[in-house]
Amino acid sequence: MSKMSKALPVPFMLKWARESIHYSIEDVAKKLKKNPQEIESWETGKSYPTYKQLENLAKIYKRPIAVFYFPEPPLEQEPKEQFRTLPDFIFETFSPTVVKLIRKAQVMRENLNELCDGKNPSERNIIKDLRTKLNSPLHTIAQKVRLYLGIDIEEQTRWNDPKKAFSRWREVIEASGIFVFKDAFRNYTISGFCLYDEKFPLIYVNNSMSDTRQIFTLFHEIAHLLYLTGGIDYIDDYYLEDIEGDKKNIEIFCNAFAGEFLVPDKDFEKYLDLFRRNDIISFTSELAQYYSVSREVILRKLLNRKLISINKYEKLAQEWNKDFKKARQGKSGGNYYNNLAIYLGYNYLTLAFDKYYRNQISLYELAEFLKVRKMDAIHRLEMAIGR
Repeated sequence: MSKMSKALPVPFMLKWARESIHYSIEDVAKKLKKNPQEIESWETGKSYPTYKQLENLAKIYKRPIAVFYFPEPPLEQEPKEQFRTLPDFIFETFSPTVVKLIRKAQVMRENLNELCDGKNPSERNIIKDLRTKLNSPLHTIAQKVRLYLGIDIEEQTRWNDPKKAFSRWREVIEASGIFVFKDAFRNYTISGFCLYDEKFPLIYVNNSMSDTRQIFTLFHEIAHLLYLTGGIDYIDDYYLEDIEGDKKNIEIFCNAFAGEFLVPDKDFEKYLDLFRRNDIISFTSELAQYYSVSREVILRKLLNRKLISINKYEKLAQEWNKDFKKARQGKSGGNYYNNLAIYLGYNYLTLAFDKYYRNQISLYELAEFLKVRKMDAIHRLEMAIGR
């Protein structure tokens, strides 16, 4: 088919594909350098795009071209089904980037199912073994999770390096049946999310955030998974006022759990005399480094004990977030293949390469699992994980 000839997609499917990824007609028109009226005419059947334009729409909407010829939308799991504790209005605020990331996570879950022949390779399943009930004491759940992961507070406080801490936490979490992936969300409103699945639960972490915030997100999402639900770690919890009952309790618990797990109250109490002898900046910085957590986690501990005001907490948290964003500006993205290896993780990459070397998937299929197009990229990824 000539790429200049007119394609004949189902008009409604063009509209559905656009709306499913939260793009406006104006957004698409800008990307295609077209008049919005022309995009609208395609969606109403008054005119049709060329095949080349349909290819471009497929790239923008992250959909296969074939879907535009379907008589009706395919069955897909909606975000509302995954993130059942969030209020309905929040889903309308998802940016196209967030929608794409959730879809990517769903694809990764399918990839895991194929790579692992439908069985999680981990012999342990933290979700099955430690299913949580709302009436369980916070510190008890945190202690059980820590014992299950096999990292005591003494080992954690010896790390003194957030990057090392994240890597170690990721390792033990994946050994407990949860897969962890990273991606650059390119925004600072969502720190990560998780998708619950009986066989292949997974967590996606925003690599645009600081390492300490990424660590907090890991445990916020683990709490969600223990409640057998997906979740999103928002920097601002403004939406909490719009939910109630168990949904609100779970969201509040997830934040509280992450704070209690990473900095147990019983351990934190030992250092309050240090707070009384030092200024707040020195105290939060020193303890944040000690536990390999963010300063906001320490600050929240002080707020909960009414040792600082809510105004002081918000002022410092905003200042630190502003400083972090400023420091991130202009920084190089680093080596693409090293980044991709970090995003996918050693565990996932090993599964894919092992499947290939056992002649169970082709080189082309391996490239699909690794999300690369050039064959030399496969070798670079293999080197990145030291194989």
